[in-house]
Amino acid sequence: MKSINFGLLFDVFLILFGGFLFRLTAKMKRTGEPGALVLEPEEAACCKDKQGMVDAIAGKMQIFGVVTVICGGIGIINTLFLGIQWLDMTGTGVFLIVCIWFASRLRRVRDEFLK
Repeated sequence: MKSINFGLLFDVFLILFGGFLFRLTAKMKRTGEPGALVLEPEEAACCKDKQGMVDAIAGKMQIFGVVTVICGGIGIINTLFLGIQWLDMTGTGVFLIVCIWFASRLRRVRDEFLK
């Protein structure tokens, strides 16, 4: 019996999460309302300018989504066909760096529009 390849499972999760980010960004742009990942429903009442918040974070969220999908895709290709160990570590490292970058930008935008 084969064991579960958690690296491959993580890469599939990255692609799905990146797709979710794209859908959420498109919905935010269409409705002008920040998504649940950006702003909790309870906090929406305190937001000074919802459309401004959407405009401020949408581009950054798209960059995060693109990098997430690319890292997941490279990870899947590497796991199934290449098997280069450093490529897996590099992809995971890039994802973590971009994740931290997005979290810091999101915090700045939230501070700007919620105070």
